[in-house]
Amino acid sequence: MNGEHEVDAPFTALFTATRTATVTAGRWRKPAPIRAFLPWRSITVPQLRWAVTIGYTVGAFTTILVVFLQPWAPQMIDLDVYRAGASAVLHGTDPYRVAGPAGLPFTYPVFAAMVFVPFALLPELAARATLTVASFAALIVICQVSLRQLAPRLSHRQAALISLPAAVLAVLAHPMLDTLSFGQINLILAAMVLADVFLITGPGRGVLVGLAAGIKLTPGLFIVYYLVTGQRREALTAASAAGVTVLAGFAVQPHAAWAYWSHYLLDPGRAGGVTYAENQSILAVTARLMRTTQAPSWLTLSLSAVIVVAAAVIARRTNRAGDELTAVSVIAAAALLASPISWTHHWVWFLPATAAVATWCHRAGGRWRWWLLIAAACVYWTGPMRYMPKNDLRELTQNPAQQLVTNSFALLALLFLVWAAYTTRSRATGNDRP
Repeated sequence: MNGEHEVDAPFTALFTATRTATVTAGRWRKPAPIRAFLPWRSITVPQLRWAVTIGYTVGAFTTILVVFLQPWAPQMIDLDVYRAGASAVLHGTDPYRVAGPAGLPFTYPVFAAMVFVPFALLPELAARATLTVASFAALIVICQVSLRQLAPRLSHRQAALISLPAAVLAVLAHPMLDTLSFGQINLILAAMVLADVFLITGPGRGVLVGLAAGIKLTPGLFIVYYLVTGQRREALTAASAAGVTVLAGFAVQPHAAWAYWSHYLLDPGRAGGVTYAENQSILAVTARLMRTTQAPSWLTLSLSAVIVVAAAVIARRTNRAGDELTAVSVIAAAALLASPISWTHHWVWFLPATAAVATWCHRAGGRWRWWLLIAAACVYWTGPMRYMPKNDLRELTQNPAQQLVTNSFALLALLFLVWAAYTTRSRATGNDRP
């Protein structure tokens, strides 16, 4: 009997230490937590959350990256154009006389071709991987900034726990997915602007906006944003940085730079068919509604000018009201509408704009507001114009319902500007709540 008890003693001790309570001095003692016996017992709950979030993000994005690098994946035709333009600069030839494998011409300033030189030096697969990683990092920045403006009480650490998985989910939105598929730089440019406005302080604020404008002209409207909101030093810094990019282009390729600023810039058709369904600019919408391949220049320029001026006024008032995310999103919407070519993958700005409207929905209350926001976000998420009659000028023969769907990005952007003007006025009069 004694030997039998001696054999069972170790098992009895282990069992009572981990799963049951032991009796000490006639009282029940709470068992030790199981994690006390585990090798990672020193890990706290916040650390575990970080580990799970980062693991999920890295795993999901690695899967996305592997898919995009397969032979049957989208061929990133825009990245091919960037590399062709950069290769031309490297070899001293005109970047506007070369084209990518798909026959598309280079349409950005010479400075942009200079920026893309590292991609031309890399093997094609490495270039694709590098741009995809950079774009996903930019998407994380966009989500982080938007979330911090939506919920300012969140710390950077708390916001990151949400923005990391949110970025993985946002990849599935049509503008983001097309940006990655084509090898575009829209996410990077948007992240540069948002980082400049919300993250950078000190004398360097404005540099990223200027560089973004030097790569692609559309972000140049944010120089106006700095100016109309009273941030003159930032406006001057951004304008100076943009000017340096122009001078750099003339220094490296003077003839090509002159050709761009005097000719190619004024030819929107060089970037593709103006009336194509996925072009969501005022120029494209006007042409489709008028059922013509070329809308009157005086009309489209007048409409674009009105939108830009109105957006500048709205952004100024919204910024003064303390809602900078809405102000920045207003300028982004105006820039996309005024640009002659605004493909659907350029509309990655719908994400910050959605966060801006969500802030208003939370403050003002009412389920109907949330349902309208969800419906609008779903339009940008899905890109329904892709399923309308298109190509071979079929956009010009669409019925009214099809026209409504085809022009949905631009129409919702106009409604966003109207909403921003209304809510700014409501806050000024104290009628923001129902």
